Amino acid sequence: MNRILKHLSVISLTVLLSLGQGYSGELMIGFGSCLDQDLPQPIWKEIKAQNPEVFIMLGDNVYGDTYGNIQKLERAYQKQDWAFKKAGLDFPFLAIWDDHDFGKNDGGVEYRLKDESQKLFLKFWDIPEADLRHHNHGLYFEEIIHSKEGTVQILILDTRYFRSPLKRTPILKKRSLGRYEPDYDTAKTMLGQAQWKWLTMVLKKETDLRILGTSIQLLAEGHGW
Repeated sequence: MNRILKHLSVISLTVLLSLGQGYSGELMIGFGSCLDQDLPQPIWKEIKAQNPEVFIMLGDNVYGDTYGNIQKLERAYQKQDWAFKKAGLDFPFLAIWDDHDFGKNDGGVEYRLKDESQKLFLKFWDIPEADLRHHNHGLYFEEIIHSKEGTVQILILDTRYFRSPLKRTPILKKRSLGRYEPDYDTAKTMLGQAQWKWLTMVLKKETDLRILGTSIQLLAEGHGW
């Protein structure tokens, strides 16, 4: 993704809400992305003041493009761990990666170190060993929050691990369209077969409130990145 924002952006997110008739309560959920471990992070003070019940990181949670060297991503996580501890963050996180914590700018299925990156991700976010993400390819997941007002289903998609290579924009069009252009090849995929099967299954569940999050624009007609 274009590295325009190199700090936490609380409003940089992709979320769809599906409201059921039974949900009428309040639930404080924070959203953010694009958190550069090499820059100051004063925004955490304001976020802590809001006292979120959960905070969802939607990708680029570190900037550690590996260029074939996984140690760079590992060092980025080490520095981010120090920053989190310094900020004294005491609310729970849910997280998914985007390209810069996946390990390759605009990367997808072709990235050869994606499994090593997944291990580092799971370690940093302290995902329990029993979690399916330790055994599956990719980091998509479901989280259910129960409250007296109703049930909230949070679905987070992985748009990196399985994604087919992007179609490059011809050089003469690049200035106006960005690096990539729409690709109508039906053999290509964004989520992969296993993730699509999982998503179809979990969307059938009854819930009072559904939140669907991704690290990229979900409804964009095209953004060139």
